[in-house]
Amino acid sequence: MNSYTFFEDIAVFESKNEKNNILCGYITIHGEIIADAQFDVAWPFYKGFARVKKGNYWSVINTQGDICLPFDSKYERIEICDDLFKVTKADRFGFVDATNTVIVPLEYDWCFNFFEHVAIVKKNNLYGVVHDTGTLVADCVYSCIKPFAQGKAIACKDSVWGVLHIDGSFSV
Repeated sequence: MNSYTFFEDIAVFESKNEKNNILCGYITIHGEIIADAQFDVAWPFYKGFARVKKGNYWSVINTQGDICLPFDSKYERIEICDDLFKVTKADRFGFVDATNTVIVPLEYDWCFNFFEHVAIVKKNNLYGVVHDTGTLVADCVYSCIKPFAQGKAIACKDSVWGVLHIDGSFSV
């Protein structure tokens, strides 16, 4: 059994199955196995969760080894973003929580990570903004939105640059 560096007192370990395939599981700093070697890919823990892959699909487990997002959700990609997970399914991006409840619908071409409780989203080559509660803050009508800082972002709409405020208002 090979083991790797501990993150949040839990490490990924590798073990060969009866077919001589290498599978991954998780072991605590105290030697307790919280997830048997069953995953094709296993990432380190981050903020209480770890990304795992079986076959073509991804899921997330918690520090107790419980699977939070079922593999039959068929997520092609998962990224841990604070209290939400950025997920991809059929090349559409959105966000779900640890109970697999959709917070931001999987309807975007791309979603950036949340910062200051908002994420920039892309749809049909235009950008908008969603709140981490799932509320659409700004429609996808901007050709460019720079990252938010102190509740404001530089944005371009109809070839006019201005300031996009965190409440969705735009001023020139």
